[in-house]
Amino acid sequence: MDFNYSKIVKDPVLGNGLAASKDLNAGEPIVKISEPFLIVVEKDALEKVCSYCLVESDISSLKRCTGCKVVRYCTPTCQKADWKLIHKNECSLLQKLPGIPPTPVRALYQTLLRYMRPSYELDARSAGLEHHVQDLKKSSKRWDEIVLQSKGALEFSKTPADKMDTVTRLLCIMATNAFRATLPDDTPVGLCYEPTLALANHSCKPNAFIMFDGRCISLMALDAIKADEQIFISYVDFTQARDLRRAELQQRYFFECNCEKCKNDYNPYRTFKETIVIPSEQLNLFYDYEALSTQAAARDREINTIHKELANLKKTISVATSLIDLSKTTAS
Repeated sequence: MDFNYSKIVKDPVLGNGLAASKDLNAGEPIVKISEPFLIVVEKDALEKVCSYCLVESDISSLKRCTGCKVVRYCTPTCQKADWKLIHKNECSLLQKLPGIPPTPVRALYQTLLRYMRPSYELDARSAGLEHHVQDLKKSSKRWDEIVLQSKGALEFSKTPADKMDTVTRLLCIMATNAFRATLPDDTPVGLCYEPTLALANHSCKPNAFIMFDGRCISLMALDAIKADEQIFISYVDFTQARDLRRAELQQRYFFECNCEKCKNDYNPYRTFKETIVIPSEQLNLFYDYEALSTQAAARDREINTIHKELANLKKTISVATSLIDLSKTTAS
Protein backbone atom coordinates (compact mmCIF):
# COMPACT_ATOMS: atom_id res chain seq x y z
CA MET A 1 0.00 0.00 0.00
CA ASP A 2 1.53 3.30 -1.13
CA PHE A 3 -0.34 5.41 1.44
CA ASN A 4 -3.56 5.28 3.44
CA TYR A 5 -5.36 8.26 4.99
CA SER A 6 -8.32 6.17 6.12
CA LYS A 7 -9.15 4.08 9.16
CA ILE A 8 -11.66 1.34 9.90
CA VAL A 9 -14.72 2.45 11.86
CA LYS A 10 -17.82 0.69 13.16
CA ASP A 11 -21.11 2.25 12.10
CA PRO A 12 -24.10 1.31 14.31
CA VAL A 13 -26.31 0.86 11.23
CA LEU A 14 -23.96 0.08 8.35
CA GLY A 15 -21.38 -2.02 10.18
CA ASN A 16 -17.70 -1.76 9.29
CA GLY A 17 -16.69 1.22 7.18
CA LEU A 18 -13.88 3.63 6.40
CA ALA A 19 -13.36 7.13 7.79
CA ALA A 20 -10.79 9.80 7.01
CA SER A 21 -7.75 9.82 9.29
CA LYS A 22 -7.07 13.50 8.46
CA ASP A 23 -8.76 16.45 6.76
CA LEU A 24 -8.92 15.86 3.00
CA ASN A 25 -9.52 18.28 0.14
CA ALA A 26 -11.77 17.51 -2.82
CA GLY A 27 -9.74 15.64 -5.45
CA GLU A 28 -7.15 14.48 -2.94
CA PRO A 29 -6.17 10.78 -2.89
CA ILE A 30 -7.22 8.98 0.28
CA VAL A 31 -5.73 5.55 -0.39
CA LYS A 32 -3.37 4.45 -3.16
CA ILE A 33 -2.51 0.80 -3.79
CA SER A 34 -0.14 0.02 -6.66
CA GLU A 35 -0.39 -3.73 -6.06
CA PRO A 36 -3.98 -4.63 -5.16
CA PHE A 37 -4.82 -8.00 -3.63
CA LEU A 38 -6.06 -9.30 -6.99
CA ILE A 39 -6.58 -7.85 -10.44
CA VAL A 40 -7.64 -9.96 -13.44
CA VAL A 41 -8.24 -8.90 -17.04
CA GLU A 42 -11.67 -10.04 -18.19
CA LYS A 43 -12.02 -12.37 -21.17
CA ASP A 44 -13.28 -9.73 -23.62
CA ALA A 45 -10.28 -7.47 -22.92
CA LEU A 46 -7.46 -10.04 -23.07
CA GLU A 47 -6.49 -9.05 -26.61
CA LYS A 48 -6.44 -5.29 -26.06
CA VAL A 49 -4.81 -4.67 -22.67
CA CYS A 50 -1.63 -5.88 -21.01
CA SER A 51 -2.51 -8.60 -18.50
CA TYR A 52 -0.13 -7.10 -15.94
CA CYS A 53 -0.27 -3.30 -16.16
CA LEU A 54 -3.75 -3.08 -17.78
CA VAL A 55 -2.54 -0.46 -20.27
CA GLU A 56 -4.43 -0.53 -23.57
CA SER A 57 -2.36 -1.14 -26.71
CA ASP A 58 -2.83 -2.15 -30.34
CA ILE A 59 -3.08 -5.91 -30.70
CA SER A 60 0.07 -5.84 -32.87
CA SER A 61 2.13 -4.33 -30.05
CA LEU A 62 0.95 -6.75 -27.37
CA LYS A 63 3.04 -9.92 -27.22
CA ARG A 64 1.12 -13.09 -26.51
CA CYS A 65 2.43 -15.64 -24.02
CA THR A 66 4.04 -18.36 -26.14
CA GLY A 67 2.90 -21.01 -23.67
CA CYS A 68 -0.84 -20.55 -23.08
CA LYS A 69 -1.41 -18.08 -25.96
CA VAL A 70 -4.13 -16.44 -23.83
CA VAL A 71 -2.60 -13.49 -21.99
CA ARG A 72 -0.71 -10.63 -23.64
CA TYR A 73 1.90 -8.15 -22.41
CA CYS A 74 3.13 -4.75 -23.55
CA THR A 75 6.75 -5.27 -22.43
CA PRO A 76 9.05 -8.08 -21.28
CA THR A 77 9.12 -6.34 -17.90
CA CYS A 78 5.36 -6.78 -17.48
CA GLN A 79 5.58 -10.39 -18.66
CA LYS A 80 8.29 -11.21 -16.11
CA ALA A 81 6.39 -9.44 -13.32
CA ASP A 82 3.18 -11.33 -14.07
CA TRP A 83 5.04 -14.64 -14.37
CA LYS A 84 6.47 -14.17 -10.91
CA LEU A 85 3.12 -13.01 -9.51
CA ILE A 86 0.76 -15.70 -10.85
CA HIS A 87 1.24 -16.75 -14.46
CA LYS A 88 3.87 -19.41 -13.67
CA ASN A 89 1.06 -21.24 -11.84
CA GLU A 90 -1.64 -20.49 -14.42
CA CYS A 91 0.12 -20.90 -17.77
CA SER A 92 0.28 -24.71 -17.85
CA LEU A 93 -3.35 -24.89 -16.68
CA LEU A 94 -4.57 -22.63 -19.50
CA GLN A 95 -2.63 -24.75 -22.00
CA LYS A 96 -4.54 -27.87 -20.95
CA LEU A 97 -8.05 -26.42 -20.83
CA PRO A 98 -10.27 -26.41 -23.95
CA GLY A 99 -11.25 -22.78 -23.43
CA ILE A 100 -10.65 -19.69 -21.31
CA PRO A 101 -12.53 -20.00 -17.98
CA PRO A 102 -15.02 -17.24 -17.07
CA THR A 103 -13.41 -14.26 -15.35
CA PRO A 104 -14.89 -15.05 -11.89
CA VAL A 105 -13.42 -18.55 -12.07
CA ARG A 106 -9.98 -17.23 -13.08
CA ALA A 107 -10.11 -14.69 -10.25
CA LEU A 108 -11.10 -17.36 -7.75
CA TYR A 109 -8.48 -19.94 -8.68
CA GLN A 110 -5.78 -17.24 -8.84
CA THR A 111 -6.67 -16.29 -5.27
CA LEU A 112 -6.52 -19.94 -4.22
CA LEU A 113 -3.13 -20.41 -5.89
CA ARG A 114 -1.57 -17.17 -4.60
CA TYR A 115 -2.90 -16.74 -1.11
CA MET A 116 -4.55 -19.82 0.33
CA ARG A 117 -2.19 -22.74 -0.09
CA PRO A 118 -1.37 -24.86 1.85
CA SER A 119 -3.90 -24.24 4.66
CA TYR A 120 -6.74 -23.03 2.38
CA GLU A 121 -8.05 -20.71 5.08
CA LEU A 122 -9.43 -17.25 4.40
CA ASP A 123 -7.06 -14.41 5.23
CA ALA A 124 -8.19 -12.12 8.04
CA ARG A 125 -9.08 -9.20 5.74
CA SER A 126 -11.31 -11.31 3.49
CA ALA A 127 -12.88 -13.26 6.34
CA GLY A 128 -14.27 -10.05 7.84
CA LEU A 129 -16.09 -8.94 4.68
CA GLU A 130 -19.78 -9.44 3.87
CA HIS A 131 -20.59 -12.53 1.78
CA HIS A 132 -24.43 -12.82 1.67
CA VAL A 133 -24.25 -16.61 1.39
CA GLN A 134 -27.67 -17.15 2.94
CA ASP A 135 -29.26 -14.46 0.76
CA LEU A 136 -27.71 -15.90 -2.39
CA LYS A 137 -28.94 -19.40 -1.56
CA LYS A 138 -32.54 -18.17 -1.80
CA SER A 139 -32.24 -18.17 -5.60
CA SER A 140 -31.59 -21.74 -6.76
CA LYS A 141 -30.49 -20.62 -10.23
CA ARG A 142 -28.05 -18.10 -8.80
CA TRP A 143 -26.71 -20.55 -6.22
CA ASP A 144 -26.26 -23.32 -8.81
CA GLU A 145 -24.13 -20.91 -10.83
CA ILE A 146 -22.03 -20.05 -7.76
CA VAL A 147 -21.47 -23.72 -6.96
CA LEU A 148 -20.48 -24.46 -10.58
CA GLN A 149 -17.97 -21.61 -10.67
CA SER A 150 -16.58 -22.62 -7.27
CA LYS A 151 -16.19 -26.23 -8.38
CA GLY A 152 -14.35 -25.08 -11.49
CA ALA A 153 -11.87 -23.01 -9.47
CA LEU A 154 -11.43 -25.82 -6.93
CA GLU A 155 -10.64 -28.36 -9.67
CA PHE A 156 -8.33 -26.04 -11.64
CA SER A 157 -6.31 -25.05 -8.56
CA LYS A 158 -6.24 -28.65 -7.23
CA THR A 159 -7.73 -27.45 -3.97
CA PRO A 160 -8.86 -30.33 -1.70
CA ALA A 161 -12.53 -31.21 -2.21
CA ASP A 162 -13.28 -30.82 1.51
CA LYS A 163 -12.53 -27.07 1.14
CA MET A 164 -15.52 -26.53 -1.16
CA ASP A 165 -17.47 -24.53 1.44
CA THR A 166 -14.51 -22.19 1.95
CA VAL A 167 -14.07 -21.76 -1.81
CA THR A 168 -17.77 -21.01 -2.28
CA ARG A 169 -17.75 -18.48 0.54
CA LEU A 170 -14.69 -16.80 -0.98
CA LEU A 171 -16.45 -16.45 -4.32
CA CYS A 172 -19.44 -14.86 -2.57
CA ILE A 173 -17.09 -12.46 -0.75
CA MET A 174 -15.43 -11.47 -4.01
CA ALA A 175 -18.78 -11.10 -5.79
CA THR A 176 -20.01 -8.76 -3.07
CA ASN A 177 -16.83 -6.71 -2.79
CA ALA A 178 -15.00 -6.69 -6.15
CA PHE A 179 -14.59 -3.53 -8.22
CA ARG A 180 -14.70 -3.17 -11.98
CA ALA A 181 -11.21 -2.27 -13.26
CA THR A 182 -11.44 0.36 -15.98
CA LEU A 183 -9.38 2.28 -18.51
CA PRO A 184 -9.08 6.09 -18.16
CA ASP A 185 -12.18 6.49 -20.37
CA ASP A 186 -14.11 4.19 -17.98
CA THR A 187 -14.12 1.22 -20.38
CA PRO A 188 -14.35 -1.92 -18.22
CA VAL A 189 -11.40 -4.29 -18.69
CA GLY A 190 -11.24 -6.45 -15.59
CA LEU A 191 -11.94 -7.33 -12.01
CA CYS A 192 -10.18 -5.91 -8.96
CA TYR A 193 -10.57 -7.30 -5.47
CA GLU A 194 -8.98 -5.24 -2.71
CA PRO A 195 -10.28 -5.90 0.84
CA THR A 196 -9.10 -2.56 2.24
CA LEU A 197 -11.21 -0.50 -0.16
CA ALA A 198 -14.11 -2.95 -0.01
CA LEU A 199 -14.80 -1.67 3.51
CA ALA A 200 -16.08 1.66 2.16
CA ASN A 201 -19.85 1.86 2.64
CA HIS A 202 -22.38 2.95 0.03
CA SER A 203 -24.21 6.22 -0.44
CA CYS A 204 -26.11 7.49 -3.47
CA LYS A 205 -24.54 10.85 -2.60
CA PRO A 206 -20.91 9.71 -2.23
CA ASN A 207 -18.01 11.83 -1.01
CA ALA A 208 -15.38 9.60 -2.64
CA PHE A 209 -14.85 7.42 -5.70
CA ILE A 210 -12.61 4.64 -6.99
CA MET A 211 -10.10 5.42 -9.76
CA PHE A 212 -7.78 3.14 -11.73
CA ASP A 213 -4.45 4.00 -13.32
CA GLY A 214 -3.30 0.78 -14.91
CA ARG A 215 -3.23 -1.82 -12.14
CA CYS A 216 -3.04 0.89 -9.48
CA ILE A 217 -6.31 1.50 -7.60
CA SER A 218 -6.97 4.68 -5.64
CA LEU A 219 -9.74 5.97 -3.40
CA MET A 220 -10.20 9.67 -4.18
CA ALA A 221 -12.05 12.39 -2.28
CA LEU A 222 -14.97 13.74 -4.32
CA ASP A 223 -15.76 16.40 -1.72
CA ALA A 224 -13.79 17.84 1.18
CA ILE A 225 -13.83 15.27 3.99
CA LYS A 226 -13.10 16.09 7.62
CA ALA A 227 -10.97 13.89 9.85
CA ASP A 228 -13.12 11.09 11.39
CA GLU A 229 -15.89 11.67 8.80
CA GLN A 230 -17.04 8.45 7.16
CA ILE A 231 -16.05 7.82 3.54
CA PHE A 232 -18.79 6.74 1.13
CA ILE A 233 -18.65 5.50 -2.45
CA SER A 234 -21.56 4.57 -4.71
CA TYR A 235 -21.96 0.89 -5.55
CA VAL A 236 -24.31 1.73 -8.44
CA ASP A 237 -24.92 4.49 -10.97
CA PHE A 238 -26.13 7.24 -8.65
CA THR A 239 -27.58 9.28 -11.53
CA GLN A 240 -30.41 6.76 -11.90
CA ALA A 241 -33.85 7.30 -10.38
CA ARG A 242 -34.24 6.24 -6.74
CA ASP A 243 -36.39 3.19 -7.52
CA LEU A 244 -33.81 1.86 -9.99
CA ARG A 245 -30.93 2.43 -7.57
CA ARG A 246 -32.76 0.74 -4.72
CA ALA A 247 -33.77 -2.19 -6.91
CA GLU A 248 -30.18 -2.80 -8.02
CA LEU A 249 -28.82 -2.47 -4.49
CA GLN A 250 -31.41 -4.92 -3.20
CA GLN A 251 -30.78 -7.39 -6.00
CA ARG A 252 -26.97 -7.31 -5.74
CA TYR A 253 -26.25 -6.31 -2.13
CA PHE A 254 -29.47 -7.17 -0.28
CA PHE A 255 -30.15 -3.83 1.40
CA GLU A 256 -32.39 -0.82 0.90
CA CYS A 257 -30.51 2.45 0.82
CA ASN A 258 -31.71 5.17 3.19
CA CYS A 259 -29.06 7.78 2.46
CA GLU A 260 -29.99 11.47 2.33
CA LYS A 261 -30.53 11.35 -1.43
CA CYS A 262 -32.88 8.36 -1.20
CA LYS A 263 -34.84 9.66 1.78
CA ASN A 264 -35.41 13.01 0.06
CA ASP A 265 -35.76 11.48 -3.42
CA TYR A 266 -33.69 14.12 -5.23
CA ASN A 267 -35.13 15.03 -8.63
CA PRO A 268 -33.12 14.40 -11.85
CA TYR A 269 -32.12 18.07 -12.14
CA ARG A 270 -30.54 18.14 -8.70
CA THR A 271 -28.84 14.81 -9.32
CA PHE A 272 -27.38 16.08 -12.60
CA LYS A 273 -26.29 19.35 -11.01
CA GLU A 274 -24.38 17.54 -8.25
CA THR A 275 -22.86 14.84 -10.46
CA ILE A 276 -19.13 15.38 -10.94
CA VAL A 277 -17.66 11.98 -11.75
CA ILE A 278 -18.74 8.53 -12.86
CA PRO A 279 -19.65 6.41 -9.82
CA SER A 280 -17.38 3.70 -8.42
CA GLU A 281 -19.59 0.85 -9.53
CA GLN A 282 -18.75 -2.47 -7.96
CA LEU A 283 -18.60 -5.54 -10.13
CA ASN A 284 -21.31 -8.15 -10.43
CA LEU A 285 -19.69 -11.57 -10.91
CA PHE A 286 -22.96 -13.42 -11.36
CA TYR A 287 -25.25 -13.41 -14.36
CA ASP A 288 -28.24 -11.12 -13.77
CA TYR A 289 -31.10 -13.23 -15.12
CA GLU A 290 -33.74 -10.96 -13.54
CA ALA A 291 -32.46 -7.82 -15.27
CA LEU A 292 -32.01 -9.59 -18.59
CA SER A 293 -35.55 -10.89 -18.52
CA THR A 294 -36.86 -7.31 -18.66
CA GLN A 295 -34.76 -6.36 -21.70
CA ALA A 296 -36.64 -8.07 -24.51
CA ALA A 297 -34.37 -6.95 -27.36
CA ALA A 298 -31.19 -8.39 -25.85
CA ARG A 299 -32.72 -11.13 -23.74
CA ASP A 300 -32.43 -14.15 -26.03
CA ARG A 301 -28.94 -13.32 -27.26
CA GLU A 302 -27.55 -12.65 -23.79
CA ILE A 303 -29.20 -15.64 -22.12
CA ASN A 304 -27.95 -17.95 -24.88
CA THR A 305 -24.43 -16.62 -24.28
CA ILE A 306 -24.79 -17.23 -20.55
CA HIS A 307 -26.00 -20.79 -21.05
CA LYS A 308 -23.16 -21.46 -23.49
CA GLU A 309 -20.55 -20.16 -21.02
CA LEU A 310 -21.92 -22.27 -18.20
CA ALA A 311 -22.10 -25.35 -20.44
CA ASN A 312 -18.50 -24.78 -21.54
CA LEU A 313 -17.47 -24.43 -17.91
CA LYS A 314 -19.02 -27.82 -17.12
CA LYS A 315 -17.03 -29.40 -19.97
CA THR A 316 -13.86 -27.62 -18.85
CA ILE A 317 -14.28 -28.88 -15.29
CA SER A 318 -14.67 -32.41 -16.65
CA VAL A 319 -11.43 -32.07 -18.64
CA ALA A 320 -9.60 -30.68 -15.61
CA THR A 321 -10.85 -33.53 -13.43
CA SER A 322 -9.65 -36.08 -15.99
CA LEU A 323 -6.22 -34.43 -16.13
CA ILE A 324 -5.93 -34.45 -12.35
CA ASP A 325 -6.96 -38.11 -12.18
CA LEU A 326 -4.43 -38.95 -14.91
CA SER A 327 -1.64 -37.14 -13.06
CA LYS A 328 -2.48 -39.04 -9.88
CA THR A 329 -2.38 -42.37 -11.77
CA THR A 330 0.95 -41.50 -13.39
CA ALA A 331 2.42 -40.40 -10.06
CA SER A 332 1.41 -43.64 -8.38
